[in-house]
Amino acid sequence: MSSGTGVQILIVAEDDHDTRIDKWFFRHFPGLGKGMLYKLIRKGQVRLDGGRVKPDTRVMAGNEIRIPPMPEEAYQPPKATVKKITPEERAESRAFLKSVTLFEDQDVLVINKPYNLATQGGSKISKHIDGILNAVNEEYKLVHRLDKETSGVLLIAKNTKTARDLGRIFKGREIHKYYWAILSPAPQMNDGVIEARIAKGPARGGEYMMINDEDGKYSRTEYQVVERAYTKAAWVLFKPETGRTHQLRLHAQLINAPIIGDDKYKIEMQDPIDLEDLKHADKLHLHARRLVLPHPSGKGNIEIEAPLPLHMVETFEYFGFDENVAAEMELAHDNL
Repeated sequence: MSSGTGVQILIVAEDDHDTRIDKWFFRHFPGLGKGMLYKLIRKGQVRLDGGRVKPDTRVMAGNEIRIPPMPEEAYQPPKATVKKITPEERAESRAFLKSVTLFEDQDVLVINKPYNLATQGGSKISKHIDGILNAVNEEYKLVHRLDKETSGVLLIAKNTKTARDLGRIFKGREIHKYYWAILSPAPQMNDGVIEARIAKGPARGGEYMMINDEDGKYSRTEYQVVERAYTKAAWVLFKPETGRTHQLRLHAQLINAPIIGDDKYKIEMQDPIDLEDLKHADKLHLHARRLVLPHPSGKGNIEIEAPLPLHMVETFEYFGFDENVAAEMELAHDNL
């Protein structure tokens, strides 16, 4: 290993405001391995304003970060991980984004994320929205994420300033998010509020969340049944006020009405609902339908609605649900 630097104190720049410290390191020291960074953090060699950190600690503009001695290789991406984007891949990515774009201006891009396409990369995931964005423009940044099996409205910032502004909006109460889901069996109550403290649970083929009253993060969702297919199923409008991992999927389980196609958050039933004649019973029926928020420029609002994926369209037809019924409910919530 080549010799590098001694201990450094670096100031967090405005462009890095409100960034996870592990992502900050990977941005500024792209050749530093994840295992090595987490070891340095665990041993307390990385400090933020003199204090210890965790990988998900967020840095703010003006913070001082203590950088332990770094080898020269830390400043350069490992050659094996650098993949050159071909003109064909860039053109394909542009064409894909154009095909799913719902709204675009100089600051914001909003797309209708397809079902079964990951938002970010990971183990055994070669194609994802983050990679597609990077192929089109390295300045584009995801503001939030959706599960791979969740379709619908996905918001993208086209520059760092917009990403920060949208991040603040998402943390506040100025944003209205609406999800459509089909649950089976139908919930007993027509409407209500679900609150719980959520934390990561034991791995079950990926992320898995569970209730943890001591260490969990607070989560809250309002819900309203739009239409019922007797007790067999119901079309439900979810309005989450927090954005925890798998929040709606776990909340549906908590009201004993899991989302159709969700094998991870099922319930035990004495008389299970028979969905064998439902064509897409194995696909998650959760869709980020609508997003209403102030434009990050401060001028006007963004109001975006995403068409349903094909499998949910066909399930709506199967149960006889009418998409137009939800509009008045959503507008009523906008004004709350």
